[in-house]
Formats: sequence, structure tokens, C-alpha cells
Amino acid sequence: MSSENILVSRAQVQEPSQEGGLKLGRIAGVRKRHMLLVAGVTALTTSVVVARAMTETPVYRANFELLTPPVTLETQIISTIN
Repeated sequence: MSSENILVSRAQVQEPSQEGGLKLGRIAGVRKRHMLLVAGVTALTTSVVVARAMTETPVYRANFELLTPPVTLETQIISTIN
């Protein structure tokens, strides 16, 4: 009877390789196979964006004017007192 219990308990226990779940080995293999493709697409996209940014004319134009109070005799006297 104890041998039957051992057989039943061994049949109920699944091996880790038979369980479902995330298979990291397969994911790592896919990443290795596609690494050159990902690097190529990244380099191509980056070079196209940089080339376009360098050749395109700017759309904006900026100007500024610094407004200061006029220098008068009164402001010169006050600034020398301090």
C-alpha cells in the first residue's frame, strides 16, 4: 500500500519543466536574434532625424528689446550717494 501512495504522489507532482509559465530562455534567444535588426532600425531612424534637423530651416524668429530707464542727472546723483 505504501508503494501505491508513492506512485500516486509522484504522478501528482509535476516537474518544473512541464509547468506553464515564462520561458526566459526562449525570450533571450529571440532578443539575441533580433538585436542586429533593432540596432539597425535605431541607427537608421536616428540618422534620418538628425539629417532632417540639420537641413531644415528654422520656423521661428526671436527678437528682444531691453528697456531701461533713461539716465538723468537726478539718477546719477542718487547712485553716487549710495
